[in-house]
Amino acid sequence: MDVTSHVTSRATIYAFTHEDGRREVVAVPPGSSIATVLDAIRDQVNALEARLKPLHRTAELRDNVIPRLASRIAKEIENAKTESRDIAAAEAVMLEPLPGDSALYSEYRQAFKAMTLAEKVTFVANANLQQTSAILIGGWSLFPEVPDRVRAVLEERHMLLGHVRRTNLQTSHQKQPSADDPLANGPDEAAALAAAREGSEVHRARREALVLVRSSIRSVIRAVALVTGLSPNDAFTLFSGVQK
Repeated sequence: MDVTSHVTSRATIYAFTHEDGRREVVAVPPGSSIATVLDAIRDQVNALEARLKPLHRTAELRDNVIPRLASRIAKEIENAKTESRDIAAAEAVMLEPLPGDSALYSEYRQAFKAMTLAEKVTFVANANLQQTSAILIGGWSLFPEVPDRVRAVLEERHMLLGHVRRTNLQTSHQKQPSADDPLANGPDEAAALAAAREGSEVHRARREALVLVRSSIRSVIRAVALVTGLSPNDAFTLFSGVQK
C-alpha cells in the first residue's frame, strides 16, 4: 500500500494505491480541513507499510488508526450536511413564487405552453416576477417539453427578481439623468438586477463548493475502505456512528 499527495492550484490530490493494483484518488479543495485528516492517514499507512505485512497493516488501520480519526471525518460530514440544509433552505426562499391573481397566472401558463421552444427561450430571459411565479406555481410537470437549460434560466431569473423585491434594491438603484436621457428617473431595473446577480454568485459559489466537498467525502470513504479492507458501506459506518 502506498499513499502519495501533491498540491495543485485547484486541489490537494491524494492517491491510495493498493499492492493488488486497486487505486483511489481523493481531490480536496483548498482550505478544507479534510486534508489534515488525509495527511494523518497517509503518514500512518506509509509508516505501517514499512514495518508490517499487508494483513497485519490492514488490521491495524481498521481496528486502531482509522477509528482514532473517525470523529474528525464525521465532523466534516456533519458540517457538509448542515451546509447542504442551509443551501436548500435558501433556495426554497429564493424560488418561492409571488402570490397573484389565479386567473392571470393561468393565462400566463397557457400562453407559455403554446409557445415554440425559441419563443420560450426569449420569454424566460425577459419574464417579470409574476410570469415566473405563474410557471413555478404550475410546476414543471405541466411543461415536460421544456429542456432543463431553459428551466434553469427561468429559475435563475425568478431568484434575481425575487431578491430585488425582497431587499427593495430598486429603491437604492435609480436611473440617473445623462446626456442620452436628461430626464431619466425611476427604478433602474438593470442596475438592481446586476446587484442581485452579485448575491446570486455568492450562493452559486456555496453550491459549487458543496459539490466538491461531497465528492471529496465520497472519495475519502472509498479510500478508507481500500486501506481497511472494508466495504464502502462498512467504512462509512465508522464515520456515521451506525453499527450493523
